[in-house]
Amino acid sequence: MAEAVSRLHIVTEGTPQPQGSTRVFMHAGKPKITTDNARLKPWRKHIVMAAWMAMGDVDWKTTEAPVLVSLSFAMPRGKTVKRRWHTVKPDIDKLTRGVLDALTTAEVYRDDSQVIALTVTKFYAEVDQPGVCIHVMEVESQ
Repeated sequence: MAEAVSRLHIVTEGTPQPQGSTRVFMHAGKPKITTDNARLKPWRKHIVMAAWMAMGDVDWKTTEAPVLVSLSFAMPRGKTVKRRWHTVKPDIDKLTRGVLDALTTAEVYRDDSQVIALTVTKFYAEVDQPGVCIHVMEVESQ
């Protein structure tokens, strides 16, 4: 029997950025890697910094255990948007990819392959404060 223990709670502000597929191309005879979003790198760095701050609060050590992750993306609402739900781009899977990779960089876990369950929601921010709320739970065997 396994039990999940809440270990880390991170709240970041800022406009969530999608992480699309990376592309490799040759430049001057050397391979170069690019993504399709220039704002992704600062967004991921922001998440890494927030994770480090949260990890310091709970004396976190990089886990090797399976983890459960919950992500809640608060997206900015345009001034003329009337719809209730955020059903437009960016796609929820691409938003998720950037956060999970940032948590790997922050050494919350060794690799995002350790995520065995994932809950993700995407909605409009109520007071124009976009961001993401991240909850990581470690699965411990008994």
